[in-house]
Amino acid sequence: MRSVASLVLVFAMVFPAASIADSTKEIQKLEKTLAGDRDAAARADAAWQLGQLGATESVPALIAALENDSSAAVRANAAGSLWHLGNASRPAIPALTKALDDPSGAVVGNAAGALIKLGTSKSKLVPAYRRLLTRSDCEDRVVGLEALATEAPPTELFDAAWECSQPSKNIDSDVTHNAREALRKIVGRRDRALAPHILDILKNLGSRDGSTLIRAIGNYDPPVKEAAPILASLLSDRDESTSSSAASALGDMKTAALPALPDLMNCLASHSQNQTREDAAKAIGEIGPKASAAVPALIKAAQNDKWPSVRKAAVSALGEMGPAAKEAIPMLRKALESPDDWMRLAARNALFRVEPGKSQEVADIADKHQVEERGIL
Repeated sequence: MRSVASLVLVFAMVFPAASIADSTKEIQKLEKTLAGDRDAAARADAAWQLGQLGATESVPALIAALENDSSAAVRANAAGSLWHLGNASRPAIPALTKALDDPSGAVVGNAAGALIKLGTSKSKLVPAYRRLLTRSDCEDRVVGLEALATEAPPTELFDAAWECSQPSKNIDSDVTHNAREALRKIVGRRDRALAPHILDILKNLGSRDGSTLIRAIGNYDPPVKEAAPILASLLSDRDESTSSSAASALGDMKTAALPALPDLMNCLASHSQNQTREDAAKAIGEIGPKASAAVPALIKAAQNDKWPSVRKAAVSALGEMGPAAKEAIPMLRKALESPDDWMRLAARNALFRVEPGKSQEVADIADKHQVEERGIL
């Protein structure tokens, strides 16, 4: 980067007049396009390019476009360039303030960003963002959601964020993505007033993607106990993101997820998705010794599951049980002889906790069966 910068400086010193003249001509050409081209796309591009060129002398032209152009894309790009130009855009404050009532959410968002950069307090712009939430178009609402995700009460934002986060042929994928990011921030605030709304949706989730809500409800502290049976019912879902998220959320709830233990055991034994079975094993381990009824199921999974990660997760979960998993000791000791380095390590760590008085003996057995690595010329 330094060498390129130096090269640019050299050229600027050798050809200063030509560079300035060329730049001026380009800016004048863009201003002419912005003011009179019949093609809205060309005008929008010109509005954007003026900002990228740092054309502070074009502020009046950008103000005119923001106030008068019939194209929302042009107005949005004009506001965006005024935002980019910073303090030079101070004469645009009246036009930017007026643009907060623009019918396009993109214009409102860029105008608000420019005003904040020019020193307007964000709190003074909250009413404009809130107005966007009342619109029917998700593209407009998402602008408000992104601005208010950590500011306004979560209950005020949740419905719009959830609705716009769901894929639809009528909603642009970028809008859906941005809505999902806003939803993560909103539910990530763990406002307990949101919990009933989240649970109501999860009860009738259907084919919708509820992974964000599932993970969120599992992260409440203290746990939302009413969530356990609802999450348990989602363990059988064929969609991996749903079933896997449900298992992980139950693990996050620790002992509050104990009522769901039978469902986790069934999931570990029979779910078709490898990741879900792995997460079910981890969840049982996170519940801890109180889930000792699952020890036989964990032993079976550790010995027979077709997926290595599930077997290792089951072994690690047995270690979380401590001495309550003593019936697993023969199986764990046999696993110390596994040719799989990770399985031996998991068994070793598990046995340190299941039979703490035999740590040295366990370490010696594990070391004895460590596969010797040979260099290759």
